[in-house]
Amino acid sequence: MDKQNNIQDIIEILKRDDSIDAPMDSIKWAKNLFAVRAMGARPGILQRIKASLNVDLSHGALVRGERSASSSAVRQVLFEAGDFAVDLRITKTSRGFDVKGQILGDGFSEGSVKFIDSSGRELSGSVLDAGFTVVNIKSDDYQIVASNENTEIVIDSIRV
Repeated sequence: MDKQNNIQDIIEILKRDDSIDAPMDSIKWAKNLFAVRAMGARPGILQRIKASLNVDLSHGALVRGERSASSSAVRQVLFEAGDFAVDLRITKTSRGFDVKGQILGDGFSEGSVKFIDSSGRELSGSVLDAGFTVVNIKSDDYQIVASNENTEIVIDSIRV
């Protein structure tokens, strides 16, 4: 085929083209799909992460490979939440329970923590240097919510 015939064929195809553009809302929706992925956890966007139980070392339980022959009076519970982990140490006291926690992972050094019991009552504390302490709480099922300006980590239920 010569070039002239190819050019004539292309011109004919262009003249017969009856395609239409996609609606603007569809184009905007498609572009936003990629924008959400690119944003990640930018300041101003709250990322909510649900934590899952990883390890629960109850009072009196020995871990395989543990060096000490005695058991600890502290219950240690470890949760995973995306790029974070939440380490809780629960100690029984004469007035209830003390919970010391630590949020492991980059970007969560300061914030707040709430313990919400089964009746909806809240106990609040501060997260400083990625650690927090809540003292004298009663035995109950709690939801724990740790948050800062970018991230909210939720432990749906833990029995204290």
